[in-house]
Amino acid sequence: MEKRKLRKLPFIQAKEEDIQLAERGGTLEWIIRAEYVQGIPGCLAVYLYCREDLLTGNRTARFRIFLGYGDYISQKSNGAWSKAALEKLVYPSEKENCISADEETEKRICRWMGNPAGKNAAEAISFFQEKVREVRLARQYEKRAKETDRMMGKVRKIPKSFEKWVDQEFMPASRYFFYRYGTKKEQDGFCSRCRSQSRIDRKLVRYGKKVTCPVCGKELTALSEKKMPCRIWNRDKTVFIQKTEDGLVLRFFEITKKYRKNDFTGTVSMWEYARLFFENGSWIRYEFCYSAYYNGMVWKKETYSQNTRYVVPCPAGLKYTLKDTPFVYSGLDTMITGDGKEMLDVARYLDVFRKWNGLEKLAKCGFRNLVFETMNGGTKKLEQITDKEKTKMPDFLKVSRGMFRVLPKRTVTVGALKFAQQYCFAGKEKDWDAVRDWLLVGQGEWRIQNYLGIIPLRKIADYVKARLESMENGYAKSGFIRSYFDYLGWCRKLRYDLRDQYYAFPKDFAKEHDRVMKEYEAYQVKEKERERRACWLMATRRLRRLIPRIGEIKNEKFQIIVPPNAGTISREGKIQHHCVASYIPHVAKGKSLILFLRQNEDPGKPFRTLEWKNGKFKQCQGKGNCAENGEEITDFLEYAAAKLTKRLETKKAA
Repeated sequence: MEKRKLRKLPFIQAKEEDIQLAERGGTLEWIIRAEYVQGIPGCLAVYLYCREDLLTGNRTARFRIFLGYGDYISQKSNGAWSKAALEKLVYPSEKENCISADEETEKRICRWMGNPAGKNAAEAISFFQEKVREVRLARQYEKRAKETDRMMGKVRKIPKSFEKWVDQEFMPASRYFFYRYGTKKEQDGFCSRCRSQSRIDRKLVRYGKKVTCPVCGKELTALSEKKMPCRIWNRDKTVFIQKTEDGLVLRFFEITKKYRKNDFTGTVSMWEYARLFFENGSWIRYEFCYSAYYNGMVWKKETYSQNTRYVVPCPAGLKYTLKDTPFVYSGLDTMITGDGKEMLDVARYLDVFRKWNGLEKLAKCGFRNLVFETMNGGTKKLEQITDKEKTKMPDFLKVSRGMFRVLPKRTVTVGALKFAQQYCFAGKEKDWDAVRDWLLVGQGEWRIQNYLGIIPLRKIADYVKARLESMENGYAKSGFIRSYFDYLGWCRKLRYDLRDQYYAFPKDFAKEHDRVMKEYEAYQVKEKERERRACWLMATRRLRRLIPRIGEIKNEKFQIIVPPNAGTISREGKIQHHCVASYIPHVAKGKSLILFLRQNEDPGKPFRTLEWKNGKFKQCQGKGNCAENGEEITDFLEYAAAKLTKRLETKKAA
């Protein structure tokens, strides 16, 4: 369909017979009229007139459909093009409510369609469009299939090294020592990893416990032949990185290892469920999933139903794979341990590396936690506290050589690194062993920064470590560290001398913690009262300065009064049952001004409370936050606002 030619054709106006047909009513909603397009062989233009439009005097067709050999296209009256079929254009109307304008239109459409038996004009158009859509869909899927086949043709066969790694190293939890219980000193058994018969001291073999294979030296789970289940299934996901002619492909597999009572060697099955191609600086994703069109499993592009993030990567052939790629110096090979259990989002890692090459340095030096924090959105934080221009790691991390040696590289976090940097440049005597011990605790790095110049780090580390050793629960350990630093913060607020070990390191921590907490709570009450009094005093001073400035503002019925002090504002709120007392800090800071609106007949009785802010009255509240003000009050507030603005601005200018 040549839109350029079709666009020039005018919309045919409805005829008088069409309007008469519309006036008859009934179930009729659309009127169809068809005309051959001059100058375009085999092209039929079908015009759709809405009954509602015709009854209101609009004779222009709402839509028109151009039917050609094996193709169609629709156009709205405003000129917009669409590939929508007849059912979509006239929705929610039924096709039965679409009637031909005359017999000539009916014959013309049916003749053009090849005289489909038993079909009227609307049904014939729908039948034709359905066939066209089927052809379009087939072409679309054929095009996709060609592109998919082209991409899949780049993938090489799975190497033996990957199969060997899956069999021997992947899923350490699936390694078993199958034994038959006996009374001998040494227990006969079978290792599922190296598939060898061996003997282990019977005292070391307990059902479900870990044992070490004397042949391969790997840790196994002991299972008795009698007690073990009939079937054992172990399932996990892995990713294998391969080179292609145009880049890389990440191949994701779901691995299943099965064992039976009579088959200790087990069977390994692999199902590849996703592939991520890296070409021309971007990722192209495919998943192996069900297609209703093909009624089977096919590779689909840009489908996101399977997990491809945190899976166990395979190290087999990785250095060769990354050679001659943009990721040759990414440090990915150092992040993939190959132990069969440590997970990594490989695609995310490579994406972050392309944006920030500092990731390579962290990975190659073993800072795994920093790498993961960077991958999870911490790139900007690390960029701010590192020096990308430096090549040596201590200089890159902005720490001294001594600090770098004691950093627990695998577990150090961004918070721990900030603490290390602050400790290096604090100008105090350096105790690197204490730093190492404290960082190994793994918590509270940022909390300790406020106490480095007061309490020796060595003593804090020893005190905390001694109490954590008796705690097995991780929540209990983190709870103690949080409680300890809360305690130190309270002591500091209460002005205890933390240089005194009696206060810094109490023997009975729980008892001293509760005592200081109660004292701190009482201190907070006093502090709040002191702050309240200071705030009220400041507000009162400001109000007293404003009384002569504002002066008298009144008419025959109302007047405005400046509160003489903050207590008066509080009392106003209690009488009027609203929250004006909470605005006293605003008055003290000069952010707003509280005024009283009084009736002249009883100026001592609360009537309305006003808030003056930014040169206008923001609020006018009565009893119980009533904001319904009559015309008299509104007029007076307009008069008072003009007076108040003039007087306050005059005083400011003066």
